[in-house]
Amino acid sequence: GNWALFCATASFAFYPIVMSMLGMCFFMEGPQRDTEVTDLMRIFRRVEVIAFTFTALFAGLWVYQAYSRINESSEKHPILKSGMNIILKESREFYDNGKKWATEHISHFDFVHWISAHPIFAMNCMLNTLEPVISFYTKFVLTSMMSTDWMLNRVSNEKKFEFLTANRDLLPYDATSAEVETLSRSRAMRLDALVVAFGGAVEEDMDVSKERSRRARK
Repeated sequence: GNWALFCATASFAFYPIVMSMLGMCFFMEGPQRDTEVTDLMRIFRRVEVIAFTFTALFAGLWVYQAYSRINESSEKHPILKSGMNIILKESREFYDNGKKWATEHISHFDFVHWISAHPIFAMNCMLNTLEPVISFYTKFVLTSMMSTDWMLNRVSNEKKFEFLTANRDLLPYDATSAEVETLSRSRAMRLDALVVAFGGAVEEDMDVSKERSRRARK
């Protein structure tokens, strides 16, 4: 119900969507020139800095508003202030008593005897425990199927760009043969960097580079 908290949550949660939309405007799904990559990364950094700055500002404003409202209410209503002190005191006592009770009962708890004494309640507890697990698993399977389909589509698109000359019409701009070869080398270099970043190894062989250039010219 607080506008500052809402703005902080929206700024932190939705800035990746803004970055995705900007990436689609810059043809992020295909090979890019070095200048375009530099400009896009600069824009992404600015969006991220702005989002985190606004999130911190709105979160701090929300904390300040909440603190000010509590102090103002306690000053205007002495009964509320005394009631808050009583609640805090009782909360501490309840926590201490609950901790003591839990320590005494858990150390002498017989699980089998408790189930035999409360079979229906134990069954309801087990079903209530399994329900969110099953729901999460079904949603996980559905999400995995959709993600697999998306990944297969991405792999197909990446395979197309290994043959840039044959798929030159997929580029959003007209490219010469020299530019196609440069784009192919840059793309291979970035993919190799991605492999290394995720713990893999790449082949630093000239024959591999020549084979990639030959594929790009087909």
